[in-house]
Amino acid sequence: MENRLVCHAGALRRLLKMIDKKDKEYTCKAALVRKAAKKYRGFLIFPCGSSRSLNECFTRHGKVLMFWFNTSKDLSTRMVWKTVSR
Repeated sequence: MENRLVCHAGALRRLLKMIDKKDKEYTCKAALVRKAAKKYRGFLIFPCGSSRSLNECFTRHGKVLMFWFNTSKDLSTRMVWKTVSR
């Protein structure tokens, strides 16, 4: 259940703890998790596909960092993204 969290204040803190703070992109990843939690407030957010943790759900393509995940809203994959520096 640790990777399936309803987006409220307590769950947001737990979601953020799932991101490795030693990661050089921690700040950007945390911002994306906050953005997803705000957008899908009240629904479960959990890893999609074969990913076992939300930490595996980040992809970088050039200057764009993407966070992809499933929600309990309709069990489909969602994505939020942010332009970051290299």
